[in-house]
Amino acid sequence: MNWLLLRWQLLLAFFHVFHVELGERVRLAELLSIDPEALQQQKRLKALLARHEGGAKFTNLEAVVRQLFTIFFKDFPVLLQAPSLPTPYGWQIPIFGLEVGANNTQATASDAVRSGLRHVHILLPSGPTTRATDGSTFVRKILPLKLAEVLNNLQQKHLHYLREAMVITVRTPPHLVFVLAEVRKTLATAGYAVACWFLDVRGCTPADIGEHWQAISAAKAPSEAVGLFGGHQRLLKAIQGIGAFVAICAVKVHPGKRPDEPEMRLMSKLASQGTLPMAYGIFGPQNAWLQSPHAQSAAGRLKIAPSTLALKWAEHKGFLALVPELQHLLGSVPLDHRSFMRLCLGHHEGRTAWPCSVGLATSLRPGAPRAA
Repeated sequence: MNWLLLRWQLLLAFFHVFHVELGERVRLAELLSIDPEALQQQKRLKALLARHEGGAKFTNLEAVVRQLFTIFFKDFPVLLQAPSLPTPYGWQIPIFGLEVGANNTQATASDAVRSGLRHVHILLPSGPTTRATDGSTFVRKILPLKLAEVLNNLQQKHLHYLREAMVITVRTPPHLVFVLAEVRKTLATAGYAVACWFLDVRGCTPADIGEHWQAISAAKAPSEAVGLFGGHQRLLKAIQGIGAFVAICAVKVHPGKRPDEPEMRLMSKLASQGTLPMAYGIFGPQNAWLQSPHAQSAAGRLKIAPSTLALKWAEHKGFLALVPELQHLLGSVPLDHRSFMRLCLGHHEGRTAWPCSVGLATSLRPGAPRAA
């Protein structure tokens, strides 16, 4: 197995020489997961390589590689491609991400990657004790160690080979912005990069957010994006023209929200301004929406779980979406390779959307008539 992984790592390195596009590198990285679907694609690529190996003697090698990719990716299975959205920074971010607390990241992160999730959203601690001087000092010393344990766990389970396909975002309260450099260093040591830093502004006011936003804007690297978590219109207006561009803004919404409610209007406005809208709390307050009559009825008609219905609603709306726990999604489905992706695809490879997507917001809105 180690030789197999080494061989494919060398193959990826070879393709890097020829300036392979990021999207293609991500798909190639998925072949390193060593699950049945990936192994099947490895065999297909090997056969194509054997068929094309003589062509390099008579033509430009890079042209051969490009021709090979054109053929290979034409029939690349959807199951090996996490649905994603483009960012203003030129990279893609998977639509669905898992919220992972800094204190319980080890098992959760590996489970997320195994199931097919490729966006890991790490939450830095934000309790009252972290605000004290000794508490923040403790966080600065302990947090890098906890993250190092997580990364080591991924390596032990042979999941670190997928890092090319992974996107890591980190959420911090305003008073812990000073630890971002340590977090970045820890991740970079293991070959990972932070795609976006989120400033948790749920406790902020328009009067103090400007200072916090300037601090995180100064802390980010040129290749990194910054976003708001828990943002609303007044906070966005307060930082207009201050610091870095808000690449992503996370708002608390779920399928039961009416289109005319402030949160949904904000999500539409964000998209028109070039900011990616992200939904969190998509199962409703304390997951109550999952048990609502409308959710149960619509999910029953489609023979899916209400949690899956919420995911497809977010995807149809063009939102990124964070989920707090895998158990709400998978339920009794065994946690194995690609189990999350199979769930999102309706257990049918090649199926990219559920039929419930169109008109979902209307049919699930409280008080709306139920679809026939």
